[in-house]
Amino acid sequence: MRVLTKEEIILSFLPKERKKVKPPDLGTIDWANLDFLGWIHPSGHLGYIVYEFQNGLLRGIVLKRTPVTLGKGARMCSLCYTLNTASQIKFFTYHIPGKNILVGDYFCADLQCSLYIRKIKEPLLAQMQENLTIYQKIKRCKKNLEKFFRIINEYTLGKNK
Repeated sequence: MRVLTKEEIILSFLPKERKKVKPPDLGTIDWANLDFLGWIHPSGHLGYIVYEFQNGLLRGIVLKRTPVTLGKGARMCSLCYTLNTASQIKFFTYHIPGKNILVGDYFCADLQCSLYIRKIKEPLLAQMQENLTIYQKIKRCKKNLEKFFRIINEYTLGKNK
């Protein structure tokens, strides 16, 4: 992912969401190993994702992170397919502006999927054996994230009721 400025990050969010955005410390980010920028608000109740699409469009979303862990055992991130303990995979929801609609899915609790894919960060559980290269896993993660954004955009732009 290319290096982003604080201003670019904030402007990637919808105007009504920008006041909720608390950008991360940009000096600590390893941009070369990211496929998207994901971070958690210091309070722990919000997550943020900023993604740059192939056409250069930068889009950010504010997600509400479920604070409690329901049940025990393993969960899988819907973006990077990392298996982890239930406390390390959280349910995130996006509220469609102006509508009573939530779009949600299970993601890594810290939104650091790029680092799990590259084995820079290790999950707490053993992983499934896959015959995919890191490049193929990155491509799959981006495709899954784009699918999540597509669902959000369809509701936001009024294509779904």
